[in-house]
Amino acid sequence: MNDPIDLYVGCYTLKLSEELDGKGPGIVLANYDPQARSLTARLVAKQRNPTYLTMHPTLSVLYAVEELALSDEPRVFAYQIEADGGLTLLNSQPVHGAFSCHLAVIQNHLLVANYGSGNVDTYPLGAKGRLEEPLPITQHIGSGPNPQRQEGPHAHMVMAFNDELIYVADLGIDRCKAYQLAESGLLERPALDLRLPAGSGPRHLVRHPQLPIAYVLTELSGEVIAFQVGETTDQIQEVRFFPEGTSGIPSGASIRIDAEGRFLWVSERTSSTLTQFAIGDDGSLRHYHTYQLEDRTPRDFDLIGPWLIVAGQDSNTLSFWEQGKDDVWECRSTHRDVMTPSCVVGR
Repeated sequence: MNDPIDLYVGCYTLKLSEELDGKGPGIVLANYDPQARSLTARLVAKQRNPTYLTMHPTLSVLYAVEELALSDEPRVFAYQIEADGGLTLLNSQPVHGAFSCHLAVIQNHLLVANYGSGNVDTYPLGAKGRLEEPLPITQHIGSGPNPQRQEGPHAHMVMAFNDELIYVADLGIDRCKAYQLAESGLLERPALDLRLPAGSGPRHLVRHPQLPIAYVLTELSGEVIAFQVGETTDQIQEVRFFPEGTSGIPSGASIRIDAEGRFLWVSERTSSTLTQFAIGDDGSLRHYHTYQLEDRTPRDFDLIGPWLIVAGQDSNTLSFWEQGKDDVWECRSTHRDVMTPSCVVGR
């Protein structure tokens, strides 16, 4: 617990709306010293709105995408990670969608979820992790009952459920669309779509590490909905994480599960809370603890080594939590050194 850790932080750099005015510099490398409880940060890539980052699973390569309107000509980037943590640009490709919000490396391809246009870009990766010309775009269609947020499709996350099944969570159509990756691109598998309640707005999802269960975080209704996935899909549980008595509307953000499948966490932006669920042997969820955060608008958090790290978008904070007595986590320090953080990933 006393070893320093490095993490990359994507920071909004531009104003996207009245609610989101980016003040950050780009991609920041942050070093946290647990003994001194100090954080040092340095800019390693000056990029517009790098709202999501992901690592190559076997190469020292970091991928980053710009969240921008199509008229701003957004791009996705591949960076070589140097020995000191610095980033050297390998190459970039145009993004064929608006307001990109998630990346995932799956079967030697980088998949990009584009929220604004409701589609997915699929880029084959070269031998050194370079981005090659994209495969045909996967376009979602449809809408939901919420006229402000579900006027059309909004692809929000891409996740590999297993070697033959990929899910794309779409907030606008209340569905996690099922696909299989082929040489020609993503092939639909509609029988395995996860169909969410109308108006719930699925945003992110995770898979249980041992059981064939997907847990979907709904942004608009503030719930985690569990599905058993086999030859078909069945909803098996629905639990609420939007705190009772909270004014305003739910705004679920991120969901994580530990490698042992013991606990699941979700962040909620309206209340600035983190909720921890215990996971039973059968995959069922039970509320375990809710944490009030100093971090306002906790857009992202992650489990990196022994730490749970929260990024507070509107408080310009990173908070470092460690496991305490009876599996209840404790905040060790909060740092106001990173402006408008959007996501964190371990080096």
